[in-house]
Amino acid sequence: SIMDEIDRKFYQDRLDLFMTDGWLDLISELQTLEKSLNDVKRLDNEKDLHYCRGQLSLLDMLLTLEETTKVQMEMEEYE
Repeated sequence: SIMDEIDRKFYQDRLDLFMTDGWLDLISELQTLEKSLNDVKRLDNEKDLHYCRGQLSLLDMLLTLEETTKVQMEMEEYE
């Protein structure tokens, strides 16, 4: 089915967000944080490891949001 107007606006708003300086700054900061969290040498125990994995999972969701949004848009356009 062709995307309805509500979906189209949702995706356009997302695409507009990805172009803002604030989003680009946030992504840059999140990438820096991701690098520091990937340093497993700083983890003291299993609890720290699980906490770090949770943070990395959330970071991955945010860092891939733009790509995920574009893929989802393409999939909906061809349904």
